[in-house]
Parts: sequence; structure tokens; C-alpha cells
Amino acid sequence: MFESILTFVDSGLGFLPELLRVLGWGALTGTVAMLLYARISPQRRIAEVEAQAMAARKELRAYQGVETRMMLSLVRRSLALSLKQVGLTVGPTLLLTPPVLLMFAWMNQAYSYRLPDPQAVVQVTLRASEGAEPVLPALQWEPASAVKRDAAGKTVAVNWPSVTEGETVVLINAVGEQQLLLPLAHPRARVAKSGWWHWLLASPVGYLPAESPLEAVELELPPRTLLSFGPEWMRGWLAAFTTALGTLALAIKIAFGIK
Repeated sequence: MFESILTFVDSGLGFLPELLRVLGWGALTGTVAMLLYARISPQRRIAEVEAQAMAARKELRAYQGVETRMMLSLVRRSLALSLKQVGLTVGPTLLLTPPVLLMFAWMNQAYSYRLPDPQAVVQVTLRASEGAEPVLPALQWEPASAVKRDAAGKTVAVNWPSVTEGETVVLINAVGEQQLLLPLAHPRARVAKSGWWHWLLASPVGYLPAESPLEAVELELPPRTLLSFGPEWMRGWLAAFTTALGTLALAIKIAFGIK
């Protein structure tokens, strides 16, 4: 459900450049996260403790005496209030961490890779389940002319099939059961079996059969770049997304005086 809604909205915004969409998702995530934090955190209590902590630090700086006991008392009070202030923010922050991480996971799924061009050579690696290594040579690709296998059968070079031409490349087991169908409908670098965690974020390309000897199939897809300049780490979705997220979260914090 979560990823379906986001994917639907993202598809509806397909007329916008990818960079603008990524910046928009980052800005939305930062804004919602900060506003939710302000809502669920005890802002009044945090402000009171912050004022007390500032007064305690001011008193400590102003102390001119030489009595060790008094100085230690002031230090303890200042430290205790500072830790109390941090403690009041930890709970709300931890509550918001899972949905923000889920958003990062969806962005990684949606914007990390692009589908190869037709007939481009893509390296595909088969990861066997525990104890299933001897079964790998029995897996077959159809048509065989579309792939070049290594000696162990674990890695193949696939000529990426063309959607417009109706081409497909299928991986089947010894009894003809389909394990994987190319081309993928969406760019995913790893296709695996379904796990309990997929109810949070489902795979848009489906899963390997539960009885498959494969644990996963990994594909070396071309990376999706949003910028044509700058270092490699800056060209993908992560830099743009985190920049927008941090900027909007900070702007909301300052504008509304959120503690």
C-alpha cells in the first residue's frame, strides 16, 4: 500500500524533470517529519528545560568562587538539565525514524537505477540458496542465444530484450518452471524471494518462487543520474533528496521556533 501510493503519485508527476521530483519528495519528507515532530514532542516542556539549562550554564560561567563542592554542584546541574533536554527529544525522534527510513528505502527503489537500452549487455549473477549450488547448472535461459554463461553458470551476460519488439528472456528450472522473466517492468538491481518485510515495501517486479533454488538474482543495471556534472556521489538521488529534506526541515524548525 505504502509504495503503491507513492509510485502512483510519482507517476502522475512524470511530466516534471526527475531532479524536481526528487527535490519535491525530499522537501515533503523534511516538512512532514518536522511538523510531526513538533506535534508529538513536548515543546513547552522542552522550552522550559532549555531555559533552565541556559540559566544554569550562565550561573556556572559567572561563578567566581574557589569552593570545589559548589562548582561541582553547578556543573552537575548544568549537565543534568542538558541531558534532560536531549531526553525529551529522543522519544519523538525515534518514533519518526522508521517512516523516514521507509521513505529513503522507497526512493532507493524508485530512483537508483534505470532500465538498460534494448540489446545492451547486462551482467546477471545467480545467488543460490544454502545447499542449492549443485542445482545452478540445471537452470536454463531461453533463448540461449541471448546469454553467455560462465563455467559455473552463476554469472551470465544477457542481451537486454526489447519491450517494443516483444522480446523476452526467461530463466527456467529443470522442469520448465519460470524463475525470472526479463525485461523487468521496473529497474531493480536485485530480485529475491518474498520476505516478511515486504509487507512494508513490496517489490514492484515481484519475487522469485518460494521453492526456487535461488536466493536472489542480481543485475548490474545502469545507475540513474539526475545531474550531468559534479562528482559521482552528487549525481544520484541521494544527494538531492537529503539536501532538500535537511533544508526544509531546518527552515520549518526556524520558522516555527521548534525546539
